[in-house]
Amino acid sequence: MTSKQLPINENPGFSTECYHNFRLSIIMADPNLRPWCMSHYYNLIMYRESLDTFPRIHLEEHLNIYSDVLSEQTLLVKQHKSWRQEIIERLKSDTYVLLYLNWKFIPQSSFYHREDMIHECLIYGYNEDQQTFDTIAFEVDRKAYGTTNLSFQAVEEGINLMFDHHMYSHKWFAHYGFPLSTISIKNQPPPSLDKTYIYFSLDQARHPSLLASNHYSKGFYIYHHLSTYFREQYVHPTIKETERVLWMIVIDKLIQHHAFFLDRLNFLNLQDIIQLLKAIQKHFVYIRALSLRYFKNLDPGLLLRIADLLEEIYQAHKRALPLFMNQLVQSKLSNLKEKDQ
Repeated sequence: MTSKQLPINENPGFSTECYHNFRLSIIMADPNLRPWCMSHYYNLIMYRESLDTFPRIHLEEHLNIYSDVLSEQTLLVKQHKSWRQEIIERLKSDTYVLLYLNWKFIPQSSFYHREDMIHECLIYGYNEDQQTFDTIAFEVDRKAYGTTNLSFQAVEEGINLMFDHHMYSHKWFAHYGFPLSTISIKNQPPPSLDKTYIYFSLDQARHPSLLASNHYSKGFYIYHHLSTYFREQYVHPTIKETERVLWMIVIDKLIQHHAFFLDRLNFLNLQDIIQLLKAIQKHFVYIRALSLRYFKNLDPGLLLRIADLLEEIYQAHKRALPLFMNQLVQSKLSNLKEKDQ
């Protein structure tokens, strides 16, 4: 049997950030890259496109950070070989392939025979006997994010469809890997934990800000601003029913980021801070439950309860941040002292 599978992490933990999650599936499958991973993803940012829209939340860092550890190359012109052979040869050389497909035409997808859905997936293996590519993607085989097998034929037809019909309409995704890219781990010494990067990530998040007419905040201040937002909604509700999906994505993103944050604290063995933040861990699940309850009965009192929980999370992070930064400072001074001796 002629086949190969590259290492993959099937659940990196940030399914609400698709561009990051695919690259984290590669990075988190390599133990040597764990210190690099633990040096990143400390801050979320929140912004509102207008004052009458639900807030959006994203990781502060964008795809440019991966140039530290990953090498990416976009393939824009079809090669003389078939796409299946091109992908197989890349996989044989330990290179992953990221490609965009219209999942309307993929049977394993939740969007099959529904609306157009142009989205990426990551190919990490192949099986020539079965004529399939091992793939990780969103909304496949009844999984929000997980593995599936796509036929060689489906992948080739899907790539050709991108080139023939979607190159212009989705050109703004060129720097996200559209329509087809290769990704490989850089051949370099394993990176170490970057405590200086962590320190300044935390330092940049200490001050709230307001940009023009749109609310914008970073770090733990997003919890305070979200709390204020839900209090405003209690007095004058403007949330549209169509924004409920975004609402739940935001809550899930907060849950996932909190788990990421605790994982990093555990890696640094900061048990006192972990205990402080574990005390509000159940708040996130409760906020999610209250949100779903609000969708059913529109009880404005639930918005106040959500606001109170968000404010408690904010206060906990407000206490944890200086403790965290102090630990990083003490670690730095201890290392300098050891070098002097």
